[in-house]
Amino acid sequence: MHLLKRYSTQKFIIREYTGGLPKHQLKSAIAYINDNLEQNLSLAEIAAIAQISPHYFASLFKQSMGIAPHQYK
Repeated sequence: MHLLKRYSTQKFIIREYTGGLPKHQLKSAIAYINDNLEQNLSLAEIAAIAQISPHYFASLFKQSMGIAPHQYK
């Protein structure tokens, strides 16, 4: 981040996303993804960690992170 701010010719805009998953659900989901990177995780598995439906989880995850769950890592 420091290098981008200091040496980039274009201004780097950091977006802050509002809404989305509550922090504890987002942390749990990300921790689960990171702990199971070697597996082929399904959206349903990750949504179960957050205790919500897969479609709703995908929507809230994108609101929280700015990317879809399948694009994370």
